[in-house]
Amino acid sequence: MRFIRLNCLKITLKGLVQGVGMRPFIYNLALSLGLKGQVYNDGIGVQISICGSAADCESFLSRLKKNPPPLARIDEIICESSSEIFDDFRIISSQQAQKIAPILSDFAICADCEAEFRDHKNRRYHHAFINCTHCGPRFSIISSLPYDRKNTSMAEFKMCASCEREYNDPLNRRFHAQPTCCSNCGPKAFLKDLKGQILAHGESAFSTCAELLEQGKIIAIKGLGGFHLCCDGSNVKAINELRKRKNRPAKPLAIMCENEQMASALADFSKGEKKLLNSQLRPIVLAKKSQVLKPKLSQAIAPNIDKIGVFLAPTSFNLLLFYYFKKPLIATSANLSGEPIITNFDELCAKLNSVADFVLDHGRQILNPSDDSVVFYSESLELAQYIRTSRGLRPSIVPFEIPNNISPNSRISSENLLNSRIPSKNLLNSRISSENLLNSRISSENSRIPSDNLLNSKIPSENSRIPKYTPRTPHKTILALGSELKNTFGIYHEGNIFLSPYIGDLKNIATKERFDALLATFKRTYELEFTEIIADLHPHFSHTKDFESSSLKRLAHHKAHIYSVMCENDLPLNADIIGFAFDGTGYGEDSKIWGGEVFGACESKGLKRLYHFDNFAMIGSQNAIKNIYFLAFALLRKYELSAPSFFGRFNQNQLKRLEIGLKAASVQTSSLGRIFDAVASIVLGLDSVSYDAQAPMELEALYDPSLDVCYEFSVSGEIISLKAVLKSILAENLPSVAATGFINGIAALIAKIAKKHEKSVVLGGGCFANKALLEQTITLLKAQNTPYYLPKNLPAGDESIALGQLYYALKDENE
Repeated sequence: MRFIRLNCLKITLKGLVQGVGMRPFIYNLALSLGLKGQVYNDGIGVQISICGSAADCESFLSRLKKNPPPLARIDEIICESSSEIFDDFRIISSQQAQKIAPILSDFAICADCEAEFRDHKNRRYHHAFINCTHCGPRFSIISSLPYDRKNTSMAEFKMCASCEREYNDPLNRRFHAQPTCCSNCGPKAFLKDLKGQILAHGESAFSTCAELLEQGKIIAIKGLGGFHLCCDGSNVKAINELRKRKNRPAKPLAIMCENEQMASALADFSKGEKKLLNSQLRPIVLAKKSQVLKPKLSQAIAPNIDKIGVFLAPTSFNLLLFYYFKKPLIATSANLSGEPIITNFDELCAKLNSVADFVLDHGRQILNPSDDSVVFYSESLELAQYIRTSRGLRPSIVPFEIPNNISPNSRISSENLLNSRIPSKNLLNSRISSENLLNSRISSENSRIPSDNLLNSKIPSENSRIPKYTPRTPHKTILALGSELKNTFGIYHEGNIFLSPYIGDLKNIATKERFDALLATFKRTYELEFTEIIADLHPHFSHTKDFESSSLKRLAHHKAHIYSVMCENDLPLNADIIGFAFDGTGYGEDSKIWGGEVFGACESKGLKRLYHFDNFAMIGSQNAIKNIYFLAFALLRKYELSAPSFFGRFNQNQLKRLEIGLKAASVQTSSLGRIFDAVASIVLGLDSVSYDAQAPMELEALYDPSLDVCYEFSVSGEIISLKAVLKSILAENLPSVAATGFINGIAALIAKIAKKHEKSVVLGGGCFANKALLEQTITLLKAQNTPYYLPKNLPAGDESIALGQLYYALKDENE
């Protein structure tokens, strides 16, 4: 008789492993190999015990590593020998433990669920809340870990017998899918007026809503993370009425479509943009307006710019409306200007009763709000860049290791750009592992796990890095407060980095309250006590003041931009780089407003300011951000330039007041964002703007890559002068030439400085959300073989500040 020696292993999975179908996947994998044991969730991740032959155990680990469930991201596999013996394989109830398991973000409907939704023979045909372990709500419904139904807003909905059988069947796609329900036992949809009277319910609520949209009505529609204000996307009158009611005269409006075919009538999508559009992230994709889009409609949706933001219906709730309404929908966040997205009917009635006509609502409570993520794609560079990261991407927890002192001089070849910039499994197909934020290291697809390494081993996943903790690391818990505008916060704890969803502008009281509530949720869920807190250098940020009793570390805003990109690209803090931090506003180390900064590495002190744009006055201080002609006036007066066409726009009293304001101005800035504003005022005749980045977006819309024009900035000492560029702009009659020459000039300036210093380039700050500037800059850097590093899965703008702050706070470990 031949005896086979059994190996018994205890395996811990860390990463995005709860709420993604991991336990039924493990169960079926174990059964297919004849393994005995058990699997369960706890506060760390997923715990597995297996018993079987060495070959079967090896096969189990190899297949787990190479082919996890679609939404899963395995960061770490820890194996230890065990003496526990099992008679079968079981899934057992969740256990309590130290809480570091990630809270997943919400995901759009998967292909299987959409097929069921459209199949009239399926019992979930036209079910408005269809989901499974591969899709649906997560973050929006969870109240605490572990991720079990009792800890979600689905707890109040008792499953019917059919749903309960699916929920308890390890072979079913809905095994332990916490929001599992059907039309018999799940939440109900209803159409209401603003007084709360129910006008229709069930599927008739959607058909009635479609009729009202056809009549030009504005409907507040409940989404995954909050309400959208919606109207007929083909009705110019309705769109303009929505703008009037919401006091949104110029800011572009996003459009939701049923499918790619509908979306293609609005925008000319590239191959990469189509993949993003159809991905399970369902982000708002910024793409070129279609050439067949009617001018009046184009202007109503996105005035004076050449791009349009489109996303596909993320839920069956949205798809059911599109069954009755066969046209695109304007879908903009339901909120007051500057406030968070609204999540419940009572708040909607209190704040937007004069905006919405009716409400398409449902009974599933949104516990945690989230916004739509926004992204653009560069086909020429083969990279995606996020403008906002929320639904589908945040919150996120990723393992973090302190980079070694690697050389930053390894060049990024063009053929590697796609893989180094875009997590291809996240965006370019249906397998989403979207929190792969910190330049995860990918092990070989074909690597085998040697049997002698099965015990007491830490096995790297193909999708991510393995943290290598120093003795000091596990006991630090650091809070990074982030920026005041476009805020997110970050937390470092036990070798992991937590990043919050997009929160917004904290000058607004309601947004500040959202910041406080979300931070409290993270503290409660993960039982955190902060040992260090790091904040922006600005002395007057309200959210920073709440922590001044603590011993705060401080970091200049623009250094945080550079450190964030360095962190995403595994560059140590002492890497020999040159960093360009170009954005709108940030408090500088000299108490001026920075925003056009060039930094070099300084071995002992981190980043050192090498160059900056020439300072100029912000007449009226913060008022200049809206009244951009203040900035243009200050720049022209600084360089004593003749500009009759500009000055002729104002009468003598206005000019006199501007002169007085200029003399009284106490705030000086070097911000490239403010320079963009000033140039737009001169070139486009804009006196004021009504939303952030309006001026540079309208300039970018005029950019013509076929024009061979480039305005040269001069550099003297550490000062980058604008005088020659402004002279060229004033001498040009064609706005497209002036806009192109200005943007090309900035790109040429970056390339020239980089070539002079012969160092790798790091680009950070909101100005690099300008697609034309980014593409031209990278084109020039590649032409001269200058290595460069960009944000990967964080926006170039202020959402990245918290990560940069965390990275700096870990300075001791970096050294």
